[in-house]
Amino acid sequence: MASSGAAGAPPPARIAASSSRALEVLDHLGLMLATDDRSDVRVDRQAGTEPRTARALDQRRQQLADDLAIDDHAAGCRAALPRLAKGRGDDRLGRQVEVGVGQHDARILAAHLGLQTHIASGQVAVQLEPDGSAAGEAHGRQAGVAEQRARDPRGASGHGAEHARRQSRLIQNLGKAQRHHRRLRGRLEYHGVTRKQSRRPADELRSLATQILEAAGLSADHAEIVAGAFIWANLRGVDSHGVSRLLRYLELFDKGEANLHPSVVTTRLRGAAILVEADRAPGPLALTLAMREAIAVARQTGVAWASVRGTVHTGAIGYYASMAAAEGMAGIGIVAGVPNMAYEGARGAGVATSPLAIALPAAKHPDFVLDMATATIALGKIAQYKARGELLPEGVAVTADGSPAVDPAEAKIPLPVGGAKGSGMSLAFELLASGLAGNPIVSQFHAGVKGHRQNATLIAVDVSAFLPLEDFKTVVDETIDAVTSLPPSGDAPILVPGARGASSCVERSREGVPLPPKIWAEIVEAAERFGMPVPEPVEA
Repeated sequence: MASSGAAGAPPPARIAASSSRALEVLDHLGLMLATDDRSDVRVDRQAGTEPRTARALDQRRQQLADDLAIDDHAAGCRAALPRLAKGRGDDRLGRQVEVGVGQHDARILAAHLGLQTHIASGQVAVQLEPDGSAAGEAHGRQAGVAEQRARDPRGASGHGAEHARRQSRLIQNLGKAQRHHRRLRGRLEYHGVTRKQSRRPADELRSLATQILEAAGLSADHAEIVAGAFIWANLRGVDSHGVSRLLRYLELFDKGEANLHPSVVTTRLRGAAILVEADRAPGPLALTLAMREAIAVARQTGVAWASVRGTVHTGAIGYYASMAAAEGMAGIGIVAGVPNMAYEGARGAGVATSPLAIALPAAKHPDFVLDMATATIALGKIAQYKARGELLPEGVAVTADGSPAVDPAEAKIPLPVGGAKGSGMSLAFELLASGLAGNPIVSQFHAGVKGHRQNATLIAVDVSAFLPLEDFKTVVDETIDAVTSLPPSGDAPILVPGARGASSCVERSREGVPLPPKIWAEIVEAAERFGMPVPEPVEA
């Protein structure tokens, strides 16, 4: 069979099935492999390519550019892609995988996946293409034909009812094939197989984000505050709350859920109690202003409590707690929002993935910064898995109907960390952040009041009200030393909250912020929307 791959491409991996019914969706390739009759499947791997399980791949995904292997337990067989040479660019996706299949099903397979085909002697050479855009349109046409044949076997142009039903089942699986084909493509792309990951200097990225937000309608000062929160998250490796949120914020503005021209009003209630009326301001704006006020009040009173009412997407809560630590104070932050996380023992979204942050100043060590969600995984991180084309760890999220999910495209509801502990913490944060602000969210949501909204509580504690700041920093350093000096349980170093983020900040400040191609494309899309010039990305 003549090869249609890129010149100089390695020999194709061959997957041969003993009958056309020995085909089903092969997750990672977006192709097909054995169905219900469990026909023998033969796989000839390219010499030198060692198969690895999907779990091993996840553990070694940095080597994905060198070779990729799939372990399909349901079909009881293995398949492996050829080794991919580094440094060749987009043409590396143009390799061939030959699949033994009857001509009729081969045409259906190719049409639904939007792939190139060459059929000869009952076989088809399927060319993986960077653009599978034809897949959806072809899927719709073929699905309609199959459904019609399944309903009316007499109109099946000579095909029997059994064949029509089999074709219908085949087509139903092709939607899954397309998703996994895109996931593989995104995974290869993210790890540099089709395009190198880009990096942007943090200052340039901050400037670009500020300009986009200002072009969208935020004032210059407000845009700079929001962009600053994004870049803090990116520098510390919290990419789920960095510039990847730009398009989401523009969407919130377009829908009117976030206010481009908010009137944020800060009121000193009594003593150290502060209420911030956010007026649907973006969270980074409302919470930055709230923590600034809390820090100022804490200098007078020792402790300050700021309740933020009616904001929109608070961003990385650790950012605001760190503002206090940078001023020699302890910073604490909690957030309450619309239910999007399961509550232990209940089906569906019961409470929010309400985060908690605690930041404490240190001397010789980086500041202690605990920043955690009450869910096993934040929704923003699920979006990052989707952008990278990677599977989720097991047991972190479920589908809308409560089924376990590892495909980030199907994962809709995160599970609470620690089961009842996580859901109980989220409920407590709702009662504190929303209850004291007089703006309940969970009860109103379950009564039918939808729409994105959040409340927050920020606390600043002036350490010097209790003991000299340097003495407290010494306590923090000595405690960190005591913990990190414990005997390690493995090869990994012992870390405390804030250490990994501080290390990432140093590296990314020097090398630039890495951006997956999908995220960079979204930033370019946002910039082009407002007619802004976009610099070329710097390759990693």
